[in-house]
Amino acid sequence: MPITKPAIKVEVRAQHRLALNAFLDARGTPFRRQDLAAKFYPMTTPRSRERADALAKKVMDELAKEGKIVRHGHLHWEKTSVKRTLRSGREIPELSEPMTLTLDTRCPEKWAAVDLETGEVWMGSAKSGWTRPTEQQSKELGALLSDQRKR
Repeated sequence: MPITKPAIKVEVRAQHRLALNAFLDARGTPFRRQDLAAKFYPMTTPRSRERADALAKKVMDELAKEGKIVRHGHLHWEKTSVKRTLRSGREIPELSEPMTLTLDTRCPEKWAAVDLETGEVWMGSAKSGWTRPTEQQSKELGALLSDQRKR
């Protein structure tokens, strides 16, 4: 009788979902589970290829149930979604190819970018382009958005 290993229990965290979204956004071609597991590997604690694979399997099972990915051959998968749902609930079309948005400015620190699907916020930085906001920048952005709603 063959010996079977117990299933590894993993929890899908917000950082995994962000990595998944970035992976799917950058991917225009079919992919394998191991490609996604390689993306998750640096995020596993303790670092483990088995944990990364279990995470990839769990996330891909969820996506398949939701109809967001389908089989493309024996080992490959591909995205099916042609629309994205924003946090507000509004659906918007997804382009077939990635698009680059550019911003030319002499004052990068006055700019903020918000992903309306995931809620990620990025602030302009003179040193490194886009960075995560500091607590002070988050407060400034919150106050600005609050003022916009009042107008």
